[in-house]
Amino acid sequence: MIENNGIKLGPLTDKVLALLFNWRNDYGLYKYFRQYRPITMEEHVEWFRSLHKNDKVRMFVVGLDDTIIGVCGLTSIDRVNSRAEVSCYLQFQHAHKLKDVLDTLISYAFSRENLNSVFADVFENNNEKITYFEEMTKHRARVKQTYYREGNYIDSFIFTILRDEWKQ
Repeated sequence: MIENNGIKLGPLTDKVLALLFNWRNDYGLYKYFRQYRPITMEEHVEWFRSLHKNDKVRMFVVGLDDTIIGVCGLTSIDRVNSRAEVSCYLQFQHAHKLKDVLDTLISYAFSRENLNSVFADVFENNNEKITYFEEMTKHRARVKQTYYREGNYIDSFIFTILRDEWKQ
């Protein structure tokens, strides 16, 4: 268990399988993911099982008090280049905890995974995440028309945070 600012990051277990399935099929959440459509339970279970076999992924349930409020993790972990992508989604009523969750995850990436950098690919319509990363780093790139959502191509932003620039 990883704890910081009241946020607890714990392992993904079979106990949360149904909850995660519901979240992953909630358009209000997945419109900010690379996932572009609802998924089947078979696809979900396959994804879930693959996480435990993949050393390039570290995913966690996010707890606040005794309530699971989301999922976060590191994906595309690259040990050669010492970097990973940050992934995070929270239930709407807990969106105000995004900063605490990302701070906890990024601290974990630098201190426990010993990474040199983390990056995030954030859709242009995800204002909360954009605001967070703009406050955390000066390293940003806009990628034009990266994803197709709701009948339009939208841009995304790539943000990079370096370990030696991270607040301690």
